[in-house]
Amino acid sequence: KKGSGGMNKFGGGAGNVALLDPKREMNISIALSGMRMMVEDISEAILNVDLSILTIERLPQLQPLLPSEEEAKIVARYSGEPSSLTLASRLHYLVLLPPQDGRKQQALTRKGRGVKYLATVEALRKEIISRINHVAFIHNLPEKLRKVHRDLTHFNGAISTLRDSQRIRDIVRTTLTLGNFMNYSLNARGKGYTAGFGVEILTKLHLSKATDRKSSLLDFVASVCLKRFPSTCSVQEQLAVELRHVIKAAKIDSEQAFGELAGVKRELKVMGENLRQIAVAAKRARLTGQRSLNLNDGAITGKGDDNDQNDVSSSGIILHGVMAARFYKALSKRFMKCARVHDSLQKNVRLTNSQFQALLKFWGEGIPGGGAHFKKMEGFFEIFAEFAPIWDDVVARTRQRAAQQQQQEGERIKSLLSPSKKTNYANNSESDRGALRRRTVSAM
Repeated sequence: KKGSGGMNKFGGGAGNVALLDPKREMNISIALSGMRMMVEDISEAILNVDLSILTIERLPQLQPLLPSEEEAKIVARYSGEPSSLTLASRLHYLVLLPPQDGRKQQALTRKGRGVKYLATVEALRKEIISRINHVAFIHNLPEKLRKVHRDLTHFNGAISTLRDSQRIRDIVRTTLTLGNFMNYSLNARGKGYTAGFGVEILTKLHLSKATDRKSSLLDFVASVCLKRFPSTCSVQEQLAVELRHVIKAAKIDSEQAFGELAGVKRELKVMGENLRQIAVAAKRARLTGQRSLNLNDGAITGKGDDNDQNDVSSSGIILHGVMAARFYKALSKRFMKCARVHDSLQKNVRLTNSQFQALLKFWGEGIPGGGAHFKKMEGFFEIFAEFAPIWDDVVARTRQRAAQQQQQEGERIKSLLSPSKKTNYANNSESDRGALRRRTVSAM
């Protein structure tokens, strides 16, 4: 295929031989222009795992540019000069067929592009994609681990709050006492006996209305708590503020958070095995003086005549020892650091699960018949997260109602003791004076 030639500021000289689909060529060329780098620099960074170029910002742009299986076959059959290729085709060529010494290049030209050679190129393509995926994984892993750590912090904070909060205990104790008092007559007749209630009832207390259809059972609970436990109706710190970790934990999907950690474990296992194979093969290469590594079976290749260079099994992944060593050097330290953080988070997850089960038993929800069964942490936390703003609103109304009643009572007493009342006292009849005296004495 003939493509548009010319020069590109960042891609270098562009040839007119296009090996790829025209639309694919155009998309890759646009992406390369946006990256503002030479094609040779990009291919070298991919092969040598240069993390200064393969940054977390560039990788999402670079991954779609890598060759597919069909594109690798087309590029592998090209026998011309790389300088004659367009930017997109040259990128694929330099990634799949990096510059080699003269003896190898002559052997490849003389031997031709056979089936085994194409299988070797395909294996190398898969290995390169695997490397890039590993680099992207390592780049994104710290943020994933930090997110899991934040979620665990909220879960642990919510568990500690619901276990140690005296305000929640006083509210629940008052609710249980009132419930037992309301059921007393039924209990005496052996009907409707209730040993307790589930925490899910907390979000339904405001729905139980009184006969005036204005106040609710929760209003009565708040009025009792205001008298007996003033700290439960604190103005300085609302319940929603105290339960901030509970409210945040209620919005987290525990299955997704812990499942993501399990997915990280699987990825770390695969990457650790890959790095181990590279380390073992590199060690054998140093001991035997070889330059190429077969990472599948640990066999060392690199000696022999030119024809042996093409006689490679399709299951073997051949990497130059220098490239493998750079891959190991670039990622091994980061891998070990992330693996240690992951192991620590795994221990914290197990500890958090055990603490949550203990919390359920503390609230009577972890025993058979003890109420609703909560399979997810957020399901249990959602009840208290929903109850907190309802309680704060009821407390505000209760305090406002109590202040109004106190003000009205003060005004009534003041009106009874005002001078105008005393002046009119002599003009009243004997019965009026007696009634007024009794009201005044009772008010005092």
